[in-house]
Amino acid sequence: MVSGTFSIVCCISLIILIYTGWFGELYEELRLARPVLLFCLLGEVFLSGEVISLSSSLQFHLGVLLFFPFLLHILRKTGCSYTVTTSLCLAASLLFLAREWFWMESSGSLYVYRVIAGLIALGVAFSNSRFLGDRMAVVVGGLMVSEGLSLILHRDAFNPILFGHAEFRDFIWAVLSFLLLLHYGQRYAHRWILRFRLTTRRIR
Repeated sequence: MVSGTFSIVCCISLIILIYTGWFGELYEELRLARPVLLFCLLGEVFLSGEVISLSSSLQFHLGVLLFFPFLLHILRKTGCSYTVTTSLCLAASLLFLAREWFWMESSGSLYVYRVIAGLIALGVAFSNSRFLGDRMAVVVGGLMVSEGLSLILHRDAFNPILFGHAEFRDFIWAVLSFLLLLHYGQRYAHRWILRFRLTTRRIR
């Protein structure tokens, strides 16, 4: 699969689901109006191939640009709560250390690193909050901060430095996809268990 395709497929899938009435809880939990969320996802799709040069040695991929206002929106809605902020910093630190370990272990598989990094991000997000917005902020913020720190530390190895490359966006969307599946799967499983308990009590 061509790098960047997965993130576009995820965005288009979410656009279709939201537009057709599915995922109604998503924009309610994120405290975003439905048109705003659709506009952001469309922007992510249309900007996926655009790169701007901030200097001769630094380039920025516009496909990752909309993650910044989303992250700021979540942090503003939560009042930059201590739990979210510390969880984000913890996730970023662990992800950065995992990435440095991967850099030192040159024989390590990139897929192994991505699995480990994804588990770290999801583990921190789910262990510190039960709200979707908080969990997404921890995952997105942690991945972006750790990516930025790694690029700064290894800037001599890149010419130019490109923040938000296609593989990174695919990875973010892969982790976010698992987050959504786990979040709503956990919720529906909890509801099913409650209904089962109520049913068994009535039978008794």
